[in-house]
Amino acid sequence: VGMADGATAVGAEELRKGLASQDFASCDRLEVRMTNIVVQVRGSAAWLFADCAYDVTADGRPLQFPARLTAVFEKRQGRWLLAQGHCSVPKSTDF
Repeated sequence: VGMADGATAVGAEELRKGLASQDFASCDRLEVRMTNIVVQVRGSAAWLFADCAYDVTADGRPLQFPARLTAVFEKRQGRWLLAQGHCSVPKSTDF
């Protein structure tokens, strides 16, 4: 879920709790724009890549930064479910 020690999650409920309490707890506003979206599908599996632009207000402070998103989906009972996702910020990003 996050970069803090022990900030991993297994399952949807742990992910929701982790994102709400750690990564996004101080966010007043969060907007993510995705570009260069690439999706590939093979049977019941799909994967995605996208460039992202985050526009955040946290603790009253505005912050903009780029990121890259990858995700894997699995189709179960007619629904596409997120199986794995990863978002990273380029090393050159200055916070």
